[in-house]
Amino acid sequence: MEPHEDGKLSYAESSSSGGSVSSRPSFAWRSLPAWEKLVLFITVIFILATMVFGVMEEILQVIELWGQFGAPFDCHRLRAPTHACG
Repeated sequence: MEPHEDGKLSYAESSSSGGSVSSRPSFAWRSLPAWEKLVLFITVIFILATMVFGVMEEILQVIELWGQFGAPFDCHRLRAPTHACG
């Protein structure tokens, strides 16, 4: 199997010639244009940031409401409404 003029084998040639499965993601990443790598990087950063800040906000809300509703997952009876509708 001859390499192309740039000295590299194509993906199909390298995978059929016994290329390891672990080298396929690195080959795929290297074959992406720079703008696609940038878009993927920005997407990953956005997802991680929304996960971190979203979870942090929920934890802060649980701490804030601890005194009003009790400890999280604490079994307690809810109070009935004090006014009648109608």
